[in-house]
Amino acid sequence: MNVTGRKAGLFNGPALWNGLTLGPLGTASALLMMMTVDTPHTSAPVLTALIAPTAIFLILVLISLVRGGKTSWWLFSALGAVLGTTLLVAAILGTLTGIAWMLSDPG
Repeated sequence: MNVTGRKAGLFNGPALWNGLTLGPLGTASALLMMMTVDTPHTSAPVLTALIAPTAIFLILVLISLVRGGKTSWWLFSALGAVLGTTLLVAAILGTLTGIAWMLSDPG
């Protein structure tokens, strides 16, 4: 059943929401898991945690293309994961910047 009601199915809103929720959730859980197992906080593991949810959705796009399934679902999930992860990173950086600004002595 096509969610959009169009035969082409170019836009898939529920899939975008799927990625918007699962992308940041996957990133946050990967970062929390890295903290519990004492992974060194260098750039490689952190970038892997940021890229992993989107990469998983893009791999599912390729599998769906080969099998002839709902490619738009996985593609919009990957797009939502990118947007959600970007919002998560912006929120974390904004929080850290705000805390640093409050702790600094502006004058």
